[in-house]
This record gives sequence, structure tokens and C-alpha cells, in this order.
Amino acid sequence: MPSYLVEVFLPRSHADEARATARRARTAAKALSSEGVPIRYVRTTFLPEDETCFHLFEAVSADAVEEVSRRAELGRSRVVPYMPIAWVINPRSRELNGGNHALQ
Repeated sequence: MPSYLVEVFLPRSHADEARATARRARTAAKALSSEGVPIRYVRTTFLPEDETCFHLFEAVSADAVEEVSRRAELGRSRVVPYMPIAWVINPRSRELNGGNHALQ
């Protein structure tokens, strides 16, 4: 399933709200999934210095993620496709090996 990132402005003075938005996003994704729409909440990351909150989902479409954002009342947001890239140090050669790997 494709991954999508929801970018939301969240002032650093409202940092405590980051956890609340994560809970609402997770709850909305579970509700939409129970209605038969393939979507899964993955995680939320808050960058206080940038006043930005990122919510990561796996979903059948950007429309499904936008619906979750609406239900979770995340506010004005931007939904963009997300491609996880993992870099791992090879212990034998101590070189970086990159690839398009889903991060768990």
C-alpha cells in the first residue's frame, strides 16, 4: 500500500496538542478502515522548531488520507506521497547501503 505524509502547522506553544492530534488521526483511520477503506495510521512526528506536525499513513489513496484528516480535525493540511528510504551501515565494509525499504 502506498504511504502518505500529512503536513500540519502546529505552533510550538501548542506542543501538547501534538499527542492529541496523533490520537485523533489514529482513531479516524481505524474508523475509516472499519468502513472498508484500506488505510493504516503509522506514526506522528512533531518538529517544534519548525512548528510542523507530520502524520504518516499507509492508504489506498490520497483521498482516503484527506478524509481521515478531515474526520480527525487536523486543520489545514497538505497530503503528499511519501517514499521511505532506509540507510544501513554494512558492518563488514562499514559502507552505507541505501535502498527503498519500508521503515517499520
